[in-house]
Amino acid sequence: MSDEMEKQSVDETTDLAENVEATENVTVEENVAEATAAGGAEETLETVNDDSPAEEKADEAPVETVSAQPVQESAAESPKAEATSKTAPKKNIKVLIAAVAAIVLVAVIANAPKIGNAAVKLFTSPAGYLQHLLKNASDEGAEQFAKGYDMALESMFAAEDMSSENELSITLGEDVRDLISEATDMDFDWMEKLSFLVNADSTKDAYKFDMGLALNDNRLISLVLLANMTEKMGYMQVPELNETYLGMDLEEFLDENGMDFDDINEATEMYEKIYKALPEKAKVEKLLKRYSDLAISCIENVEQDKEEVKVDEITNTFTVLEATIDEGTLQDMLEVIVKELKEDKDIKEIMYAVVELDEDADADEVYEEFLEALEELEDELDSLDEEEFEMVVKFYADNKGTLMGCVVEVEEANVEVSSLTVQKGSKYASEFEVKVNGVKVVLEGTGKQTSSKLDGEFKLKAAGLKILEFTLTDIKLKELEEGYFNGTVTVSLGSAAVSALEEELYGFPFELGDLVLELKEESSKNKSEATLSLYEEDKLLGAFSVSSKIGTAGKIKSPKEKEVAMAEDESDLMDWVQDIDWDAFLESLEGKVDDDLLDMFEGLVNGDVALPGMGGYEDDYYYDDDYWYDEYEDDWY
Repeated sequence: MSDEMEKQSVDETTDLAENVEATENVTVEENVAEATAAGGAEETLETVNDDSPAEEKADEAPVETVSAQPVQESAAESPKAEATSKTAPKKNIKVLIAAVAAIVLVAVIANAPKIGNAAVKLFTSPAGYLQHLLKNASDEGAEQFAKGYDMALESMFAAEDMSSENELSITLGEDVRDLISEATDMDFDWMEKLSFLVNADSTKDAYKFDMGLALNDNRLISLVLLANMTEKMGYMQVPELNETYLGMDLEEFLDENGMDFDDINEATEMYEKIYKALPEKAKVEKLLKRYSDLAISCIENVEQDKEEVKVDEITNTFTVLEATIDEGTLQDMLEVIVKELKEDKDIKEIMYAVVELDEDADADEVYEEFLEALEELEDELDSLDEEEFEMVVKFYADNKGTLMGCVVEVEEANVEVSSLTVQKGSKYASEFEVKVNGVKVVLEGTGKQTSSKLDGEFKLKAAGLKILEFTLTDIKLKELEEGYFNGTVTVSLGSAAVSALEEELYGFPFELGDLVLELKEESSKNKSEATLSLYEEDKLLGAFSVSSKIGTAGKIKSPKEKEVAMAEDESDLMDWVQDIDWDAFLESLEGKVDDDLLDMFEGLVNGDVALPGMGGYEDDYYYDDDYWYDEYEDDWY
């Protein structure tokens, strides 16, 4: 066959595979016959998978529990589909059929990853098809894990030249404030929101923390801490009381407490070394894919079937791949993994980098011990098949090769776990079930998923009793793929839980059946805000909020010498204390706090009032000269 004819045949083969993927109702033999009869031209095929309107299908993406390999362009979308059919010559028809069929088979198997799910499904065994689906799914899982790993490393180690603004706050609803007031016999109606603020800046040689306490979004008092590692100086300021900083020689302070200033620098250097020693995102992803693929390749006992699955009111037909995993399968998995570990240069590189962080450790010796441990494990694997074990796993795949669920059954333990999702257009229904000794716990629900967001309502049941209800609202999918949660989740008690708790919590001031716990979060790479709120129907009882904003730190400047009083100098320290302007501080609180609370602060400052339970100064035995004299006399004699 000439190069031109071979090229034409391969093109025809690829087009044929696209037709096969577009519809499973056309058999391989029919496609081959049609391709032969048409002289390599294709006919346009359209497949409608459900009764959803065309507009809905165009705008809404189907639910994908686990994404597999993207599906190739269908024949209906291919420009080649516009080719006009031609009548093939009848001469040598059998030879052409045989040639085309042979080329189809070879080309499809060789280019299976490129052609798509349908071709892989048709031209591989059930075990091969399942391995294909699981590897695609595990590869995506490895990618997502590596993203999370990289984000965690960045947040933990990339603190140099970083600035952050953080706020933690508690909000009390009116009913809760009234309850606290009744319980303490004090008026707490003024305390709607209490916040703790922390603004932090860090550079290579300096750190600064500006902390504050705020009431109803009004800052009451602040504490500024600053450390300059080059100058070996530390500073503290309470600006509402005294604008002068208290200074401290860090080297001297640490020395007095049995520490060495150089230890801090060494710790900082070690921190940087650890960050450099840990594997990068790409390597973590590669290793996860490598070892998961090895384990998956050992799953060989697989049977394939079709099954119609109905969840709630939605029905789908799935390809079911039933895999039996026994002690032999587990032994095979461990053997290939151990063998790869012994020869894996990436693992060796990571181990050396981590071990060499300890100057006293011998990386060669540690790695040799690692290899010896693997050798011992390898010897023990021979006896693994003596332990009987069997687990049956059913995997459910749609016609695009997306894994929509699985059922895991361990008969000996009388345990079954299943997770299934069916969809029609943008609507979906999901069910997650755990059954132990015949007792079922089920999480089931329905919702809608478009290309950008997901909504849903779910119920948690145990032994048929409704325990909890969940609602998902505006869950943004693109951001979620990047590792950032945006949306709202609400949780409320089911009828069975309400009945049980009402007996245990007799006299509880709120209606348990009306309580709703809401988590609302918005997050991105440099900003996040999450609020956990408790409502009684639509009435807020209380909320706990955390927010953070990340940026780049500017230069951290130390205060000028004239703005500093040294804490080690007793005269400087006494002057700093005497310069505290209590009157200005109390005046700054006017209008920010309740009048009764302000009066209490004034009493504390003036010494007229003591904190509850401590008594007044005039009654305190610490100021009784006779007491001190008597105690001293007793100790002396």
